[in-house]
Amino acid sequence: MKLWQKIFLYTLILVMLAVGVTSILLLENSYSLAMNQKKQSVYSEHEFFCSGFKSMVITERLKQNAVVLEDTQVEKLMKEVMDEETTDSTIFLDENQKQICANKKEEIPKELLALVKKEKDTCMQASGKKIYTVSLERIEGVEYYLVTVQDISDVMEIHQDMLQRIQIISMGCAVGISVILLIVVKLLLLPLQKMNAGTKAIAQGDYEKRIPEKGSGELSELAHNMNTMAAAVEKM
Repeated sequence: MKLWQKIFLYTLILVMLAVGVTSILLLENSYSLAMNQKKQSVYSEHEFFCSGFKSMVITERLKQNAVVLEDTQVEKLMKEVMDEETTDSTIFLDENQKQICANKKEEIPKELLALVKKEKDTCMQASGKKIYTVSLERIEGVEYYLVTVQDISDVMEIHQDMLQRIQIISMGCAVGISVILLIVVKLLLLPLQKMNAGTKAIAQGDYEKRIPEKGSGELSELAHNMNTMAAAVEKM
């Protein structure tokens, strides 16, 4: 492999690696920000739902002029808030984590329920294309697990679309950079090629041959030394 080929190949590999790594890091950072924003939105929706349901329970209690609603009455209200047409899922569990009612069938991560039971706080977990949000709420003296499940396929689809676009753009950049790099390397090594032709002529006995000493730097200095050597041999 010739010198210009080595320089071209190694430089191209380094440039493409730098472009690829930078693009992926930027994409992942953007995806992380989008997911965090989605989680904040999901958390707010979950808290709003919990507050709304508790307000419904209080309103019903005041209507009945009761001190505390019975469990059956609370469960009746839970079934009333179920909406079959919504894209999100709502699930109520009793304190033993047994399902009371749900508008859609969902497999809730057991480790998430265990974490909520331990932390006594709202917890979230992304699984597949969904985010599960669970909180342990005390309603009318009884603890219930309130679960909301939101779809995040839109965020993931955008991420996949961006990834495909970056791959296409990277391929286009690779072609463009290859052409530009090839031209630059050829231009930079042109003096060296001329010097190589001159030294070859001198080596074959043409001691009158002189190598152009253009510019400054190592190549011009090398050309000067070769010319000096050729002149010295010519005088012998």
